[in-house]
Amino acid sequence: MNTILVPLDGSALAEYVLPYIYTLAKTSNASVHLINVVTDLSTVEAESIATQGYFIGGSYVADTWERNAACFAEARRRAESYLEWLADPMRQEGLTVTTDVHFGDPVEHITEVAVNRRATLIAMATHGYSGLWRWMLGSITDKVVQHTTVPVFAVRVSAAPPLAEPPAIRRILVPLDGSELASEALPLAMMLAQQNHAEIHLLRVVAPEFELRPALAMSRVPIELQSDILPDETPWEGASEESYRRAEYTLATFADEVHEQGIGVHTHVAVGKPADIIVYEAGIQVCDVIVMATHGRGGVPRLALGSVAFSVVCQTTTPVLMYHPS
Repeated sequence: MNTILVPLDGSALAEYVLPYIYTLAKTSNASVHLINVVTDLSTVEAESIATQGYFIGGSYVADTWERNAACFAEARRRAESYLEWLADPMRQEGLTVTTDVHFGDPVEHITEVAVNRRATLIAMATHGYSGLWRWMLGSITDKVVQHTTVPVFAVRVSAAPPLAEPPAIRRILVPLDGSELASEALPLAMMLAQQNHAEIHLLRVVAPEFELRPALAMSRVPIELQSDILPDETPWEGASEESYRRAEYTLATFADEVHEQGIGVHTHVAVGKPADIIVYEAGIQVCDVIVMATHGRGGVPRLALGSVAFSVVCQTTTPVLMYHPS
């Protein structure tokens, strides 16, 4: 974890992620790059017209080029001032912090900066809307995960006030479902555990196949990719004792891999809806971070199949570190 990219939009919502940045940057000795993508120039433009325009024949007239130039300059000045205001306390804590301002589409610039800066983590807050609201409004965090293979650390904003102190990361929950995709997140979780001297709680959720297969058929996911999403041992009706024992065995294999790295590890197998079980387990085990892989699909496929990772983000107040493997 060398560079942590933190998108901020000037809102208190976006700043919910900042206490976690202190922890992540210090434990990994990473630099922090704060960016602000300006998307709404209407307020600045109105003020710019008032200062750059002039009065002729009872109406305001302003040179278009001068007005736009002044508008962008003022927007940049405000954004830079805002980012520096947040960066100064971080620098006083010994962190290496840089800032940058962009104009346009947030998702496009976030993913582009992540590549140009070689970011190894994108950390951002999310409103965590679910259902129709997310479909209508969209979620920047949602779209960023779809368009990048850089891990995304998402903190869902809740009614509770933001943390006053940097949180400690002592227990990490890693949900596994027997698929190749899910296990891709384990190395990332082990790295995070080693940096924070944390332990890992491996969770295996066995979901009834009668829920997964029809959704998978509707999702238009190519047949050759379906095995990466649906575990081989998922039973046709409910969870049989055989599939449960097989899940325990698979989980124990992963636990041995974690233990070999000198990391404390616990395992648990549960049956039910994956997102609900993950959220419940994160709460009952008092986990500080959930690390999981996601297929990162958008549009109709995800609407049909559902995304466990984003369902978890919408329900939990525990930060979720999502990894979308290439």
